Amino acid sequence: MTVGILGGGLTGLTLGFLIEDSEILERENECGGLCRSTSEEGFTFDCFGSHIIFSRDREVLNFMLRMLGDNVVKCRRNTKILYNGRLVKYPFENGLADLPLRENLKCVASFLFARAKKCLHRCDGFSSFHEYLLANFGGGISSKYLIPYNEKIWKRPISDLNASWAAGRVPSPSVFDVLRSSLGFNSEGYTHQLNFYYPKRGGIEALINSIERKCADKTVCNFEVKEIWHSNDKWYVSNGEECMKYDKIVATIPVFSVVDALREGGENVPASVVHASRGLSFNSLITVMIGLEGEPPVNARIEIEEGADAETGGNMRGISWLYIPDADCLPHRVAFPSNYSKYVAPEGKTAVLAEITCACGSSGIWNMSDHDIMERTINDLNRKGILNRNYICFAKVVRAPLAYIIYDRNYERNVLTLREYFGKKGIILAGRFAKFEYMNMDDCVKDAIEIARMLVA
Repeated sequence: MTVGILGGGLTGLTLGFLIEDSEILERENECGGLCRSTSEEGFTFDCFGSHIIFSRDREVLNFMLRMLGDNVVKCRRNTKILYNGRLVKYPFENGLADLPLRENLKCVASFLFARAKKCLHRCDGFSSFHEYLLANFGGGISSKYLIPYNEKIWKRPISDLNASWAAGRVPSPSVFDVLRSSLGFNSEGYTHQLNFYYPKRGGIEALINSIERKCADKTVCNFEVKEIWHSNDKWYVSNGEECMKYDKIVATIPVFSVVDALREGGENVPASVVHASRGLSFNSLITVMIGLEGEPPVNARIEIEEGADAETGGNMRGISWLYIPDADCLPHRVAFPSNYSKYVAPEGKTAVLAEITCACGSSGIWNMSDHDIMERTINDLNRKGILNRNYICFAKVVRAPLAYIIYDRNYERNVLTLREYFGKKGIILAGRFAKFEYMNMDDCVKDAIEIARMLVA
């Protein structure tokens, strides 16, 4: 059985590696999807946001590490949240002792009240993400960090998001951990990513390249899927000039692109399926890559805006990445990949990666020029004390039109309609954009492993 794999991102390449009789069709001239990196002037940046390698699943983690061989370093997470000029330990509920005492106590009191209320009413179902946060974290932690940060990254009121995805992404903390955190005892959250791995050289694309080399003889680049049709128990995939034939196809490209290709191929796609594909919501991502002369905190010990903490504000030495909930700062997250591996920046220099979400094609951020986005980002980070613009030696902007899956009120209905249709059609959906799920790298690899096992069996 020959399997056609549509898309050569991490999911597609993993499938191609695991399924012997397969072929990968990739639209771009190189594989990788969102897991691509670029190297310029001695710096290496992940193009579409900072990536790290971790997993609760040992098989998945071992697969990625095996692909990298000795080109890997192990890191311990040192992540902070910039809150009112203070660097608060991440997750926020594990860093309450970093807050002023009054705010610390308010967070603990509202957390305990919310937890008692939740237990008393035995409430497990939530009508929105907003309701989920209040019930599991209380008003203090939610209002100070979780609500402003999530509304910044999702670009909408979180009352408009459903809660179906929340438990896996924003797990409810234990009472014991929150109390320990408040009292100043060490407490760690999200322990599955407390220790993570990263390629020593080449950025996250090093993982892509290592898998791609093993699939080189079965990868076709510059092949945009425009038409798909089924005839005589075979699947046909065309780019408008060339046609490929397969016994089975697995799609890792965006599900709405698969719907469009089926329609172009003459397949009778129900109106409800077309409507569901058009109803899916997502955010775009803009990354600003910045190279700095010197090493933190030298380039970050600058004048902090009024109200910032003089002890902690601006000291970026050793930080993995930084969350910024402030609405007056364009990026929501800033990563320091040269703190993962010293080989991604020239000696004595620092790599900084700022991430900005927005709605593609809408008025506002996406329509700003690269120059204006770069200037706004640098000015905001300079003002916040995260870097000193006088030490910048490199800057570049990269855009990803499709990046974050949005779980809006219509999400479950639309996704169910699509999955039922493709299940009956016999097309397998895999990965973040085909399944339309907020999947990390390890989720994509796990999905590919499970599908490959099913097809090989």
